[in-house]
Amino acid sequence: MKKTVKNLITWSPSHLITSQKSAFTLAEVLITLAIIGVVAAMTIPTLISNYKEKVTVTKIKNFYSYFSNAYQLAKVDHGPISQWGVKNIEYQYDEDGKNIGLSQEDMDSRENIIKNMQPYLKTVKYLPFKSKSNAQDQGWFFKDGLAMVWLWYSKEADFYIATDGLPMRHDNMTTYKENQNLYKFLIDDNKVYPAGYNNEEFKEYCLTGVDPTYCTGWIIRFGNMEYKRCNDLDMVTKNKCD
Repeated sequence: MKKTVKNLITWSPSHLITSQKSAFTLAEVLITLAIIGVVAAMTIPTLISNYKEKVTVTKIKNFYSYFSNAYQLAKVDHGPISQWGVKNIEYQYDEDGKNIGLSQEDMDSRENIIKNMQPYLKTVKYLPFKSKSNAQDQGWFFKDGLAMVWLWYSKEADFYIATDGLPMRHDNMTTYKENQNLYKFLIDDNKVYPAGYNNEEFKEYCLTGVDPTYCTGWIIRFGNMEYKRCNDLDMVTKNKCD
């Protein structure tokens, strides 16, 4: 007896016809691209800014670490900075009040600091002062793109580092304070420390924008630049913006 086998799959010529698939229209694609472009324009600058900020913070903290170590090594050989034959450096002025620069004694005094520190610093090069009246092209230049561009002595040594690695080319402190790439440090007999590490100085100079070089203390202590985003920070009670 024959068994009837039922066809489980039916076939017809209609199967040869490709089914219609949905697709984006040109207008939809263009709108999507426009939205992506707007989002990118809004977020990429922020991402780049945050990246640059982190690089700057890392450079400053690394510099503080190895320069502090270098000073402690120099102290072993030469004693504290007050014993290096340095003196208070002051500009000289003529009868008309024109700045005529530093005396040779002042120039030599500053070079004593450089001479004692140089052996312990990992620098690419050092450029000496070219004239008595300004610090053009003066400074230590480091492998990570930093430059130490100014050195002063008055009771304690203070100096600036430039995160853009460029030499100082200015003649007055007003210009220095307006430069957003400069960060200030000081050296006393005991240690190297960042300007603005004291809460009162931070609030008076950095937070108000009077002298951005005093923001160095905040960077060393908290590892960020939150002071750029709000003006109600305090080293003791509030170290992040809301």
